Parts: sequence; structure tokens; C-alpha cells
Amino acid sequence: MGLASSGAALDRDLLRMAKLVARIEPDHWSEHLAFVRAGGFEIGHLAAAPYPPATLEGTLRNLLRARAVVGSLPHVENVAALLPPPGSHWSEEEFICRCVRGSGAPLLLDLHNLYANAWNFERDPFAMLLAVPLEGVHSVHLSGGRVVRDPGTPARLIDDHIHDPPGVVYDGRGSPGGRRMSAAAR
Repeated sequence: MGLASSGAALDRDLLRMAKLVARIEPDHWSEHLAFVRAGGFEIGHLAAAPYPPATLEGTLRNLLRARAVVGSLPHVENVAALLPPPGSHWSEEEFICRCVRGSGAPLLLDLHNLYANAWNFERDPFAMLLAVPLEGVHSVHLSGGRVVRDPGTPARLIDDHIHDPPGVVYDGRGSPGGRRMSAAAR
């Protein structure tokens, strides 16, 4: 739905979700903290939103609107990214904290998305994990991915939901000693 946006959530999407939730009565519903549209254009993919104050304000408004239309807040899920979003004032973890704490929405923590972002941006996945609001985690998602290496570009870990998750998302093995992930560790 693209709730992580400075733009308004689309009521048609929220109304469709409200009908689905009313019909199947799930324990909860979820939505990625993702950006999918701007200026009337849909990009057809979940993308990490830039993290300036305007995006946070819009996201909080959209979450409140989602609660009003659907009847409950979604569990918000961190999104995998191939590139750091431009124009960000905060890290992904800080943005997630501000969204969860500002809205009261439960966090659906996607461990592979967190690991993929750490891998892609040469960051320490354990430091990132400890920086998200763990007290807000109500559910966990775990999928897998694969490394893509194209000539002339940096290797990237793609969250494809097809391949097995790496062992590090289960028990921490493979961490480069709590330091940023180096090219050798990847």
C-alpha cells in the first residue's frame, strides 16, 4: 500500500484491506514500511522510502488512517533495499523506531530483510538489530535470498523468498566480530 510515504494512503487500498480483514478475521494484518507511489506513478515494487521528517509525518498519518479504515493498526515490516534511500535524515533503524513508537503499531521484524540491508550497505547486522525497537516486535518473518554479482557493480544480497536464509539470521554465526561487514566477509 505504500504507507511509508509523505503522500496520503489510498482509501481504495485501505477499504479493500478492511473488507478482507472483516471476511477472514485474522489475528493481525501487516504492511511493509515501503514506498510504492508518488506523483500519480506506481513503481510496482516495494522500495525503501527516504527517511526525512516529511516521510515520518506522512507515515504516521497513513498508519492512523489505516487504523480508522481497517479497524486495527497493521504490523509494520522492515523492507529490503538494494540502495540506501537518498535524502534520509535517519538510519533505517531510527525510522522504524520513530514509526513504531509514534504510531503504536506492532513491528513485524523481517530478519532476512535486516540482514540483506546490512550486507548491502556494509553494516553490522547485530548493531542494526539492537537498534530497532525490540520491545515492539510482535511477529517475525524469515525468508531467504541470494547474492547477485554483475560485472562492474557491487554484489548485492537480494531478498527473493526462494533461497534458504543464511545461518546468521538463526544464530549469529558468520558475524564478522561485531564490526561492519567487509567485502571479505561477504
